[in-house]
Amino acid sequence: MQEFVDGYLVPVDPMDAVQCESCQ
Repeated sequence: MQEFVDGYLVPVDPMDAVQCESCQ
């Protein structure tokens, strides 16, 4: 699964997305 973040195509894992929710 990949998403565009800050103009960069980076791999995004379900677990990472949950942890990064508070990182934004």
